[in-house]
Amino acid sequence: MTLGIGGRHQLNRRCPSRRDGAGLQWNKNMAYTDACTSFARSSQLPSTRTPRKRVMSRTSSLRMRENRWCHLDVMVRGMEGIDDAEIDTDRINEWLGAWQLNQSYAQDHDRGEARRIWARVAFFALGGAEQAGYPTRDANVCRFNLRALLIVDLAPDGDPLWSPDHLASDVLEALPLGLEQARAWMTDWRMRPRHEISALRTCKNFLGPMELIADQLAAGPVRTQIDRWLDLRAHLP
Repeated sequence: MTLGIGGRHQLNRRCPSRRDGAGLQWNKNMAYTDACTSFARSSQLPSTRTPRKRVMSRTSSLRMRENRWCHLDVMVRGMEGIDDAEIDTDRINEWLGAWQLNQSYAQDHDRGEARRIWARVAFFALGGAEQAGYPTRDANVCRFNLRALLIVDLAPDGDPLWSPDHLASDVLEALPLGLEQARAWMTDWRMRPRHEISALRTCKNFLGPMELIADQLAAGPVRTQIDRWLDLRAHLP
């Protein structure tokens, strides 16, 4: 997988905790511990050693069947950083490989409630890719879709991450345009500049998961806004 992202990016080791589009609180030390715990519980391997030798062999992307501990090692090394070392597109691809692997586990119906754990590890990897330079817009599309899928398949469990209303609020907050502005641009979108068309398409992509969970939203301002956006969504480019 090759990303069309120019230049290089730096990972700030002193980055404070922040809340991303998935509703997760990102902290380097906590994320390291949570990821190790999740992998140890799920992999059923007797040792917590990570085969660094395999990770160090550079490939264009991580294959889906690679040892899952290799992907944990990629995540750990990325979160630790090396004194603000430069991060290139190969590192982004490593993070995305870890995201794809754990996303596939989170989508596996046979894993039951453990799918929530795999989803959290997948979000961890996606956050690493985003820190390395992966576009937030694309990362949010991935987060929103996976959250909506698990809400539908496993139902809410009291955790805001799996709450339809919290997901709807996160989507509304992430939209790059207001409803009225999107409606105005939509009428003549073919004549619009490329960046405005891109903003309209981003709105459409962000709203896709809402089609799955709109009927689960509680009555109120958030549902009203989502319903209005969904009425408009079919007409967006």
